[in-house]
Formats: sequence, structure tokens, C-alpha cells
Amino acid sequence: VIRNVSLHIHIQHENNKYHIIIKIYVVASVHSKQNKLTRKFTIMENRILIYLFLVSFVYTLNAKSYFEDYCWREYDGNLPSDAAAFGLDSRGKPVYIGQVLYEGKLIPGQIYTNDRNIYFEWKENAIATYENVKILCTQHMDKFEWVQTEHNKVVFLTNKILIKGGYQPEWLTYIGKKEVNGVTYLGKVICGPYDCYGLYTTNDGRTSLDTSFQILTYKQ
Repeated sequence: VIRNVSLHIHIQHENNKYHIIIKIYVVASVHSKQNKLTRKFTIMENRILIYLFLVSFVYTLNAKSYFEDYCWREYDGNLPSDAAAFGLDSRGKPVYIGQVLYEGKLIPGQIYTNDRNIYFEWKENAIATYENVKILCTQHMDKFEWVQTEHNKVVFLTNKILIKGGYQPEWLTYIGKKEVNGVTYLGKVICGPYDCYGLYTTNDGRTSLDTSFQILTYKQ
């Protein structure tokens, strides 16, 4: 008879990895005549231990990936050596993903080569600024993957890790792109719990909203 079950969860941080250790303590009494029950309990206990090992292993990998493989660096017009380029502009120069703190919101946008500004959409306006700007950097470009989707299908990408590119209260902000005649346009994807508005980008002082686009994901 199982008398008591207790669950203990402990999180350790070591060598830039997070380890989640889960322990289950079971207090039970088994009568000697119930040999079949004893054997069943032993099998169940072994299965629990195997399952817990797998959980700890998966969480360790995810923690390492998120804390080591990409980051946002301060941007003042000088490109960091590990700035992540995600396409070309109309001049054939690399374009980058930026992030700006603007009116209390974190908004992703586009950064051009040899340009200190970030370009982004806000309240149907095309904005350019060089204040409070960061740029996405990584040494593992192979970890990123662009996935083609629609504004009403993003919520079904449950097998993908979508990279959050900003913050607005009550909304999720992801990173998206579109390509037109070989030119890449980067911007924000704004989503609610059941649907997304689409991809917001800017070009030459004009804004654009696309319901079909590519969204940036992270490969485990």
C-alpha cells in the first residue's frame, strides 16, 4: 500500500547549463504474500526512473541552446563580428535583424550595412531611429531556420521553437521576413493567442502587412 508520495525539483546551473533534477520519494508497505504486486511495483518504479532521466536530459539541452547560441548586442553603427545576416538588400548588401526599445515596447526591425539606424513599423508608420538599438548575433547560423507560413497557421507550428524578437503587452512578437525579386525585408510578426496579424515591414518610408511570410525558428 502506498502511504505517501513526495516530489522534489532542484535546478542547478553549471558551465552555462541548467540541469533540472527531479526526485520522487514513495513510502509504501507490501505484504509478503503479495509477490505479484511486489514485482509490478518494481517494474513501475524502474519505468519512472527512466522517464525522469529523459526529462532531465532534454531540459539540459534546451537550456544550453538558449543561453549560448544567440544574443542581442548593443548596436551603434558598428557591426559586431558575429552579427547574423539574413539576406540582401536592393544593393546586394547584407541585412540584419535589429531590436529597438521604442515607446516602452521592444520591436524588431531591419538593419542595413553601413547604416546606424533600425527601420521598423509602429502604428502604421515607418520609423527609423538609432537610439536604444540592439542587433541579433550568433556563432551558430545553422541553428536558425526560416519556415514558410500564413498568418492563421503560426499557432499550429507546435513542433517548432519560434524566436521571440520583442515584447508588447498581451501580444507575442516574433521575427519574420519576405523576399521580393531577391531583396529581403525583415520585420515583426504580431500574434494573439489564436491568430496573427501578419508580417510588418518597411521600405523607403512605406509600411507593408503580409499575411504570407517566413518566420524565424530555432532548431533543437
